[in-house]
Amino acid sequence: MANELKEKLKEQLNHLEDRKKVWRKRIELMGHHLVNVREGALLGFGLNTDVSLLEKLYWKRKETEKPWFRHAAYRAIDEILLNIESIGKQKEFYALQSLFDRLQEREGKNLHAGVQTRMEWSIARLKERAGKTLESKK
Repeated sequence: MANELKEKLKEQLNHLEDRKKVWRKRIELMGHHLVNVREGALLGFGLNTDVSLLEKLYWKRKETEKPWFRHAAYRAIDEILLNIESIGKQKEFYALQSLFDRLQEREGKNLHAGVQTRMEWSIARLKERAGKTLESKK
């Protein structure tokens, strides 16, 4: 029984590591000079609602000067937020609210206005969908 659990856990950890490798490759391809390659990389984020990926994209976008990567990263952030708005639950709400609060605290006036507005919109939609006001963890 214990060996079965260990094997299952090992399998799940391998799956998570594989997913992270795929994310890294997709993020790398978002900086490609060909628009079709960037589009393909964006499609790979499909129904993703992972707020940690959203954060990774935010910082990668901020670090680079390549306009095509910045644009692709913003589009990926937008797609993830759309997914969170449509299928996100309370867990995603709290994770997104926490990320938003951390970014505001760390970035202050340097928080990208478009990203800030987009995150605020998603948080408001999640609150509406919940049918009640969700309180942030402050």
